[in-house]
Amino acid sequence: MNEQIRGGNDAGADSLIAAGNVLEDSGDISGALAKYHEAREIDPDSPRVHLNCGNALLAMAKMDEAVAAYHEALRVDPQYASAHANLARALMQQKKFSEAATQYSAAIAANPEFADGYVGLGCALEELEQWIEAIQAYASALEIRPNYPGASYNLGQLLLKTGQLDEAEKHLRDALQAEPNNAFTHVWLGKTLADMGILNEGMEHLRRGAELAPDVPYPSSMMLFYSNYLPEISKEELFRDHVRFGQQFCDSLTPTRPNHVNVADPDRPLRLGYVSGDFRNHPVARFIEPVLAAHDRSLYEVHCFHNFEGTDDPQTNRLRQAADRWHRIAGMDDGAAADLVRQSRIDILVDLSGHTDRNRLVMFARKPAPVQVTWLGYLGTTGIRAMDYRICDGYTDPPGLTEQFHTERLARLPQGQWCHKSYDTVMVPTGALPMQKNGYPTFGSINNISKINGDVLALWGRVLTECPTARLRMAAIVSDRSRQLVVSVFLKAGIDPARIEFVPRTGYHEYLSGIRELDIVLDPFPYNGGTTTVDALAMGVPVVTLAGDRSISRGGLSLLSTVGLSDFVARNHDEYVAVVKKAVSDPESLLEIRKGLRDRVGRSVLQNSQRFTNQLEMLYRELWCEWCKQ
Repeated sequence: MNEQIRGGNDAGADSLIAAGNVLEDSGDISGALAKYHEAREIDPDSPRVHLNCGNALLAMAKMDEAVAAYHEALRVDPQYASAHANLARALMQQKKFSEAATQYSAAIAANPEFADGYVGLGCALEELEQWIEAIQAYASALEIRPNYPGASYNLGQLLLKTGQLDEAEKHLRDALQAEPNNAFTHVWLGKTLADMGILNEGMEHLRRGAELAPDVPYPSSMMLFYSNYLPEISKEELFRDHVRFGQQFCDSLTPTRPNHVNVADPDRPLRLGYVSGDFRNHPVARFIEPVLAAHDRSLYEVHCFHNFEGTDDPQTNRLRQAADRWHRIAGMDDGAAADLVRQSRIDILVDLSGHTDRNRLVMFARKPAPVQVTWLGYLGTTGIRAMDYRICDGYTDPPGLTEQFHTERLARLPQGQWCHKSYDTVMVPTGALPMQKNGYPTFGSINNISKINGDVLALWGRVLTECPTARLRMAAIVSDRSRQLVVSVFLKAGIDPARIEFVPRTGYHEYLSGIRELDIVLDPFPYNGGTTTVDALAMGVPVVTLAGDRSISRGGLSLLSTVGLSDFVARNHDEYVAVVKKAVSDPESLLEIRKGLRDRVGRSVLQNSQRFTNQLEMLYRELWCEWCKQ
């Protein structure tokens, strides 16, 4: 009889759970929860009842109650895989990633064929930055369910992040085959291909991703970023695309008459806000660190708005110590981030990203600060009306050349727009040139392969033809497919592949030490090197660059002019070849340059952080005074 009563209770509870599921599927979460509570009254020892209560509470964002419900399900049935997995989901939302990983592991232990559990575990391990273990978890999910697009997508993303481009391409293509209209799979496959140097195909996927997600800024922003690498795109077309971004995502958010409470006093101390996702081990951080430290604290209060969710590294800690106030905005929506800027009473808000990853341009569109400028991370327009100025110099943006291709007004620094932290711990050799020791010149490519398009390789082929004993050392091309592409282009130009050396990716100091083994660094185009050019100059190695017709293709000109090496700037392809030939034909002069280049860099505004920051502060003050006059 007791069994019959229990069976009746089970049936009643199951019926209520089924009714709750229907309500939940229709969007009536509170109604569903009421049904689950009724079921719990009938059968308090049913793990399914507690699981469904937890699911409804999780959907209602009642996190602590949801966690308690899942724990109750596990009290009744400690081997309940779904309860472990859903508890892990709740813990993920609470950013308790280590606990979530433990629960996902328990779910897998209870059900070894639980592919979703492995994907969840991979997500938790990614958040913990345990990349190898996360890759293994996603791979395990695919062993169980080979056509699992979510696992393929996550694995492809992570492989791209860890520099395993060939494998990343494979898994992202698998994900796209299963879900051909997934915008973000197109975006990540496009980024992967572009980072392999397969730019045109990569751009096709980036454009498709932007088309499939017309209401999401990120795909369009990434398409704009990689468009800068295209040698065939005109500056007019590039500008139109940026303006279209502003119109599509930003302009409607910009108030016609912004109401700022900031006191319009031209002489008072100002609050500066720097916004970036790169306050970490990243090139942007190496440029901004000396500026943060050198700001005059009697006149400028420095706030940093950090848009990165990962673990802080030593670089992050140094930047935090150099700032007066540190704000985390990763995961915060654009409206809330803009409110934080207003509450912080920022006078001048500085974007350090442009259209690079982790930008917050849609926050800037809300005009939370009286004066908004873009600088450093992106040598081009943002395309948004709310950005008042772009900080540049007279080399990248001489008067009359680029103004018409900016929605911002150009604000030029007098001696250059760059300031980089010192290289005190790295010595520069003053002995013989590598070519004097080796018996042949060694040219170097130290930029990402995405910048090295067919036009660049064709010109470098001419350089190698004109310098028949020279060799080319190419760093950090990790993809087999990329290396094959490079070799095939040089073979067509009649260059023996034995003259091309591919150097694997190394640590930072090993990378810098490797630069010293080069006689000359070759700069790509139209997207010139930035950080890499500074690295080469600081290591005593001159860079040959081609000056183009837009800001992004004149970064090399700017950096070389700043340190007095304008003779290494070419205006066309013939000059580029001639500059390289002249340099290697006169080793004594090249050696003299090498011996004195570190000192040139140190004496220039590029590494005189106090002089640079004084000039930057004078420019900020001019922009502030302009606002005060309005």
